[in-house]
Amino acid sequence: MKYPTVMVNGVSVRVDEDGRYNLNDLHAAAVANGEATESQRPSNFLRSAQIKRFISALKAKAQKRALKEIQPLKVIKGGVDSGVWGVELLAIRY
Repeated sequence: MKYPTVMVNGVSVRVDEDGRYNLNDLHAAAVANGEATESQRPSNFLRSAQIKRFISALKAKAQKRALKEIQPLKVIKGGVDSGVWGVELLAIRY
């Protein structure tokens, strides 16, 4: 699938059809700019209890207000579209 992108530190960050940002692309942009390390990958970010609570709160809010429920977090393992995808608030938090 062809995704629209935004540029962060000279790195293209993909945005999916539901407006979720690819956190792996954001991580690559931060590493390229010297602002993150390999240990700060999205998979490590998602293990935090605080982030798990934040995602649960986002899911609850989305269920209350939307006819089309957009999951705040989507993880795709393998393939060309693989990665961790998060809504804007989650991307900002990352």
